[in-house]
Amino acid sequence: MKQRNNFTYKMNYLCEVFEDGWVLTNQELKKVYSMKEERNPAIRQMMVRVLASQNSPEAEEILRGMTWDRNRLVRKEAAEKLAGGREKETLQRLKEMMGEPNPVLTRCCAISSYFSVWVNLYGYDRESMKNYLEDVDPLYRSEKSIFPL
Repeated sequence: MKQRNNFTYKMNYLCEVFEDGWVLTNQELKKVYSMKEERNPAIRQMMVRVLASQNSPEAEEILRGMTWDRNRLVRKEAAEKLAGGREKETLQRLKEMMGEPNPVLTRCCAISSYFSVWVNLYGYDRESMKNYLEDVDPLYRSEKSIFPL
């Protein structure tokens, strides 16, 4: 019963932070960061949503780390929430996810987020989009499923 109450407490805390749009203090961020090692994937998935709402470089770094999570839904959520990223490391990780043998939905989120991060970094103009297409063309050519394309 204690485990269930612990789950309920953590989930309620994360839901409250997410729904109310709190800007977390350093102490609260450390509390949320500590949940990345939680056994329950539902808590880790909610933690990803909370971190994405914080819009900080530290949160983006943790989100990048969550793309290696053992649960595929957490990886998908992290790839999706990285769309607001602004770092080249994020761009590189999303490109890796696009080429890995991930589930189709995870690859779709990685592709979508990759485009968003590219636009955040390089802007949306003719030269940038030309470079983008040159960058992802080999990945698109090797994609076997029509859904991500």
